[in-house]
Parts: sequence; structure tokens; C-alpha cells
Amino acid sequence: MRAGPDCPAETEWFIPGTEPARRCDWHVSGGVALPAEYAEWAGEVEPALPAPAPATATRSEDRFQIVSPLDGDRYRIPPGSDPRYATIALRAAGPGTPAARWYVDGARYAGTRWTLVPGTHRIRALGAGGQHAEISITVE
Repeated sequence: MRAGPDCPAETEWFIPGTEPARRCDWHVSGGVALPAEYAEWAGEVEPALPAPAPATATRSEDRFQIVSPLDGDRYRIPPGSDPRYATIALRAAGPGTPAARWYVDGARYAGTRWTLVPGTHRIRALGAGGQHAEISITVE
């Protein structure tokens, strides 16, 4: 991302035409506001990070959501590979994330990596406070 007004001062060089179009939204006044997909990691290393900026109710990072996989994702099991190694991470972010419970096609799933199975699947995460999120993926 292109440096924003709250980013640390640094000189960056880009080959013409390769400059990032999007401005950095991670550095905010008084700290770092990481995207939702980094919530689990940030919770593990929180003492090393500056305090995040106060959240606003309109940001998607403030609601419980599934960040892996994403709704509509399509997967293909690599030909010739052992199917038990074709897995995806199940990750949620937002309030109640540490106690997320997973359901795949309506059945309780205890792990955090799901082995791909051909077909269309509904994946649901349930947070500690009753929050929930649901997405659909396709595996070919």
C-alpha cells in the first residue's frame, strides 16, 4: 500500500507503473489497526504492538466474520496429491473469536483446518457470545 499520513517516514522506490494505488489504512493516529484476518495473531503478540485506534461501529473489522475461507471461494484438489493434505484454514475474526465453534454442512467440526471434499459447502462459525457468520464455498 502507498504510505498514508500516519505511516512511519520511509523512502520507497517503484518501477513506473507498479506504484500501489491503495493508501495504507493500517497505520492510524496513535497505533496500528490491523485487518480482521490478523486478529488471532494480534491477540497472541498484543504486548509488542502499539495500542490500536478506537474502533468505529461501521468498520467490518468490528463485527464477527469468517475471514478464511471467504464467501464464494472456489477450490480445486490438486490432481495426483494425497487428498488428506488438501486443507483450508477455518478462521474467524471479531468479538468472540477465541471461542469460535465451527460447523460444516450443518455438522459440528472440531478442528481449525478442514479437508477439502468436492461439492458446495456451507461453513458456519459461532462466537462465544452467540454471534455467528456463514459462508458458502465450492470444491471441484
